Amino acid sequence: MTTLTPDDAREIANSLRKLSSDLGDYRFTNWNSLSEEERGRIESLEWTLLNYSSDMTATAIEIAADSIQEEVQHIKTTTQHLQNAIDRAESVRKVIGVATKAVTLAASISTGNVTAIIESSEGLLEEFT
Repeated sequence: MTTLTPDDAREIANSLRKLSSDLGDYRFTNWNSLSEEERGRIESLEWTLLNYSSDMTATAIEIAADSIQEEVQHIKTTTQHLQNAIDRAESVRKVIGVATKAVTLAASISTGNVTAIIESSEGLLEEFT
């Protein structure tokens, strides 16, 4: 069985949100030709899709968080090596280089993109160990 990735969950959430928005557009465009009952039913379905979209977004965050938890120790090790590299740096240029790489790691962590986090962290470990 294939596991849902955070990107897959976000893509599904976006598709559901778009579908909900399209239903709303349809409802307002066709307002005068729809009965009150039809408008109410379409609106209900619109909100249901929007809620599922929100749920799927939460699922994406949970999946990403679970994946990140597996990498937390890896990230801690990487940041320790970066700290050591700064302590051993013999020039301002080296310190700035290490700090720039640390910012790149932090940026990948802030996106929640597990692949980017792993690639960034592994690259830094190779360079600084």
